[in-house]
Amino acid sequence: MCIRDSVYGVARVIFSDISGSTATADLQPGSYHVVVSHGGEYDVYDEAVTLVAGVTTVVNATVNHVVDTTGFVSIDTHVHMINSPDSAVSRERRILSMLAEGVDFFTNTDHDFVHDLSDEVAALGAGALVKTSPGNEITPFVYGHFNVWPLTVDPASPIGGAIDWGR
Repeated sequence: MCIRDSVYGVARVIFSDISGSTATADLQPGSYHVVVSHGGEYDVYDEAVTLVAGVTTVVNATVNHVVDTTGFVSIDTHVHMINSPDSAVSRERRILSMLAEGVDFFTNTDHDFVHDLSDEVAALGAGALVKTSPGNEITPFVYGHFNVWPLTVDPASPIGGAIDWGR
């Protein structure tokens, strides 16, 4: 669920748990849009709400399954998170974002850093919902960027076994 205010953009992003329940969001009084999505297989719920101080506003959103993907797998092979210099997204939040958007498989391809998300996925109880593979966005200075996967993590390396282009 994404709660947008009309002036500044996104006011809050909240992920539901596996049952679909979300926590409450403390927001300033005002006008917002509550937007709920669950990936390309589902429609989007969008409701305008006006929040009043001291009053709890409940939104009961439903997204409908509208695309049959039987026999297909939704994947993303270019995913950055906290170990990449161009992302501030935690590992847990990235896994949650993949679950929220219905991604079945993704490779974590942080720049020049290799890591395995299996333990984090298991800790979230999501092992049956999403699979991952260690990958790497190799970033040599003059040749651009290249994503590779699957890779084996080197636990003895501070960068997980990624190629150290800067030496």
